[in-house]
Amino acid sequence: MKKTILAAAVTAFCLVNSAPAFAGQGLAVHVTNKSVAMAKLKSKRIFTRSGLDYRLTKETPTSMLFSKTFPKSYAENVNELKGRAKGKTVSQVELTFSKKGKQTKVAGDVWMLLNPKGKNKDKYDMTKTATFKALKNLMAEIR
Repeated sequence: MKKTILAAAVTAFCLVNSAPAFAGQGLAVHVTNKSVAMAKLKSKRIFTRSGLDYRLTKETPTSMLFSKTFPKSYAENVNELKGRAKGKTVSQVELTFSKKGKQTKVAGDVWMLLNPKGKNKDKYDMTKTATFKALKNLMAEIR
């Protein structure tokens, strides 16, 4: 329970403290000397480790989708999300893997679904927040 509260607080802090330096850069990109299979394995270990607590919700040969559900009260404490969230919010990270010569390119994107159970999912783009920088730092661990 403490880890969930801490994770929610960190994500809220990242949402409130936007980082305009990352605006418009699109996807976070990291290049590694690992094979695609090893990069995927390392990514799975990083994003599902204790403290981050994402779960792998979808995996294909070239991509992985991680999700994390926050309590309903989470969105009520973030100014940019007040009134938009319907129930529990879901943070998602998508990583795509492609071979570039002898290296593997990992591209990452992060967003939050404010209405995950409804018809209109209301996808909140987080590439203009400090959460995007945190994603880049996590991807850098895929050495």
